[in-house]
Amino acid sequence: MKTIQNYPNYMINSKGEIYSLKPKRIVKLVQSVARNGYKVVCLSNNGKQKTIYVHRLVANAYFGAPEKGMQINHIDGNKHNNDVSNLEYVTAQYNIAHYWSLKRLVTI
Repeated sequence: MKTIQNYPNYMINSKGEIYSLKPKRIVKLVQSVARNGYKVVCLSNNGKQKTIYVHRLVANAYFGAPEKGMQINHIDGNKHNNDVSNLEYVTAQYNIAHYWSLKRLVTI
């Protein structure tokens, strides 16, 4: 498990599960699904709450911050599969091409 950058009271594992480090106990957070289909979680720091995409938290924790212009790709095309082994940084062009190649496989 790794501490989430800018949110020291939370940890994330390689499967995309997020835990709040409450005094004397660790609590697994419930994730929601945003309108666009990606999983999100609400984190707070210094009294400020923010809703963040889970796949971004996993990628940042395990791969570091992306280079400028890079996006996160779900290798299997499943927006709910936020396991670190299913994520990669890619260019926008690659991400779009990957999406359409998976879409063609489904419609054939």
